[in-house]
Amino acid sequence: MLFVLLLFTIVVATLSVVVRKDILNPIFIFNIVWSTIILLFQLQLFKTIEISDITIGILYCMILPFNIGAIIYTYIKKKGKNNSEIKETFLNEKLFMIFAIISIITLLLDEMNIITNLLSGVTFKTIMAMANGKGTVEITGTFKVILYMFIVHPMNYIVSPICAIQTIKNKKKMYLFINIILTILAVVHHGGRNSLFLMIISYMTVYYANKTKSIKIEKPKNKLKTKIIIALSLIVSVVLIIKISSSRGIEDIALSFYAYLICCLPLSSIYLGSYIGSFVGNTGGMVSLNGIMYPFFSVLNFFGIKAPESYNSAKSVLSLIEDNYVRIGDYTATGTNNFMPAGTYPYIDGGYLFEILLFLLLGALISYIYNKYRRTKSDKMLAIYCLCVIGMVFSFIRLVLATYSYTIGLLIIIFLLYRHKNASGKKKNMKK
Repeated sequence: MLFVLLLFTIVVATLSVVVRKDILNPIFIFNIVWSTIILLFQLQLFKTIEISDITIGILYCMILPFNIGAIIYTYIKKKGKNNSEIKETFLNEKLFMIFAIISIITLLLDEMNIITNLLSGVTFKTIMAMANGKGTVEITGTFKVILYMFIVHPMNYIVSPICAIQTIKNKKKMYLFINIILTILAVVHHGGRNSLFLMIISYMTVYYANKTKSIKIEKPKNKLKTKIIIALSLIVSVVLIIKISSSRGIEDIALSFYAYLICCLPLSSIYLGSYIGSFVGNTGGMVSLNGIMYPFFSVLNFFGIKAPESYNSAKSVLSLIEDNYVRIGDYTATGTNNFMPAGTYPYIDGGYLFEILLFLLLGALISYIYNKYRRTKSDKMLAIYCLCVIGMVFSFIRLVLATYSYTIGLLIIIFLLYRHKNASGKKKNMKK
């Protein structure tokens, strides 16, 4: 069954590039991610547990509907006429800088002890052990919780897409410096490597977007500069990933990354079989939409308004997959946790039917965003599509909509950080 799905994803990914002539199209990205995951799992570089029929069903009900949704939207778009006005967008640089400065200062103050320990030679493994494997920075107090929830953590997701656009497309190299500082601080925060991968994905996405003819063509000298910046960023990021992995006590780094790439399949089978199977159908969409429900109900709870039982069930599910480190097979270097295919989240909420409906919608929605970016070439749409690419690449880890930092970051980009210019070139809604 997995072999059939592997062939399907490879064929569809290939056809999408032939038809669209663009490797940034969502059908290619989503299918190439999952063909890679399935192929690597089939290699069995170490023996894993057998994945359940439920997990295989989840993969089919995730991949097929996503592609169908994307194709249906593309077909409808070609049939209809699009007369909408194309508006140029610009970054609200002052507001972005305020968010960046707040995040940098907050992280620096909270991480001084960790930074001191790292500089004195203490490894991340020791620091994490001292924190009992949990977050290495204690976030307490209402003000600080709000600060992290609505600014600091969302900035971790949106800083790389925005800074990549400003650096590569708009030639503002200062943003690369800001990006590097926030990425390093995010890594120091808990020894995670996510921020480095976010940076790599964002810069590669914007670089390929900037190569298309419909975006302003660079002069040869600037083109060479951009290539050098991208190459150096990639090299430094890879070196940092290796160093951080070593500092976390990982000896066979290549095998550990293989384990991370494939562990979502056995983990999903284990969690659904032993930990969260009883919750299926009882969470009312709260697991899939936890990214918006968590901050919403946190605010209501502050005012003494209790959340519904379905939300409490969703919290229990997410706690169980985060707290339970399990063995996925013969890989004994460490236990794994928290990774599940994106489709597992809606499956928990409402079974295969809810999963199919959600991924039909996501396929169509991401295709809409991709096509709007292709048509307008606006910085705002490129930033939003960057986040979509991140979501598709990370779909072997989780459904990103279940992460509040991702969801709030997306809302910040949509409603706060970008504005339009009117026909005369003046900034909209700006006083004289």
